Amino acid sequence: LRVRDNTISQLRYSCCGVSPSGAIQVNSGGSATTARIDIRRNRMTDVTNGIVLQRGPGDTVTVRVDSNAIRGADSMGVWVRYYSRALGRYNTIDSSGVDAIRLSDNYLALPSTVANSNNLTRSKAYGVRNLSSYTADATNNWWGDPLGPDCSGAVGCDSTNSAGDSVSTFVTFSPFLTAPEHAVLPAPRLVAAATLAAP
Repeated sequence: LRVRDNTISQLRYSCCGVSPSGAIQVNSGGSATTARIDIRRNRMTDVTNGIVLQRGPGDTVTVRVDSNAIRGADSMGVWVRYYSRALGRYNTIDSSGVDAIRLSDNYLALPSTVANSNNLTRSKAYGVRNLSSYTADATNNWWGDPLGPDCSGAVGCDSTNSAGDSVSTFVTFSPFLTAPEHAVLPAPRLVAAATLAAP
């Protein structure tokens, strides 16, 4: 399954219920083990959630989330849930209303997500929030500040002076990038809703 080179804007729907929707969403109730899923070079602006992954039990497929640009998501840029496994790299996620990347409701007893070489900027809550109990790899990302993420809520935090995106507990964030990753797409411009002329 390849979802590539799409532009999606001004798409609003249910945010955060039992089954939240995404501008791009990959669900599975089965146990796929040999499929390849590639979400690459898509541009999303002014949506509720950017990419939502909700994979089923027994599914061992790692979804590649690569070189996407998400800006102005009301809630999550990328949301990894249930039995999903994800490799996120070279994405730029800017101005998320809640988290740039959220890992939650995860039933795997092992790290399911790797997020490297991404630009995570201006999220209202977290650049990476892990609500699971394993440790996720979010090293070598740009957090919007040369000092790295605001890690005041994380274990082993060395600096709380950063103005960058925040990082939660159970996230390995060091080493981090001290300048933006230039291999990623630029964040798309925010698309303003059309103004209707008065009748």
